[in-house]
Amino acid sequence: MGPYIETEVKNKPQPQPQLQAQTQQPQTPPPPKHQSQPQPPTRQQSQQHPQQQSQPQQSQPPQQQEVEVAIKVVVEYEQPKPQSEPPPNVNVREEKLFMVSNLNEQNLKRFNIIVGSFSVENNARNLAKSLQTNYNALVVVNEKGMFRVIIASFDNYYTAKDTLENSIKSKFPDAWILARN
Repeated sequence: MGPYIETEVKNKPQPQPQLQAQTQQPQTPPPPKHQSQPQPPTRQQSQQHPQQQSQPQQSQPPQQQEVEVAIKVVVEYEQPKPQSEPPPNVNVREEKLFMVSNLNEQNLKRFNIIVGSFSVENNARNLAKSLQTNYNALVVVNEKGMFRVIIASFDNYYTAKDTLENSIKSKFPDAWILARN
């Protein structure tokens, strides 16, 4: 999803325009051409325009409205999909592994935390048995005949690494990650 813009328009309250009273003087007719001096308005003329004299004319300025616009730019990035493989600069040992007993091979994932490695199968089984109360320990063998004791297995390298660093290393300082190929 790309960036988008949200806008919000707010009307700013405007003060009411103040009306100014303007008085308009009655217009006197131009003096007749034959008279030389202007004459005051007659009573009839002044009675014809009494309202004009007392009522102010209201002029309204054109209304202007200020508009306040708030613009908010929102950029959304897709979260990177968690990588299941280790970064290229991290060397993780890979081995082809086989289950020693007829246990369900679905319990064995790509990244495995190893707490013991033995050349004698019985030693690996004894360690796995002692760990059964707290872990679902598995015994596997690689192509070279080394027996590995696994206490946790993950599809994602980073999950395996976090688990190793945050909970396993304190109990098993020599534990390490083995990738199954």
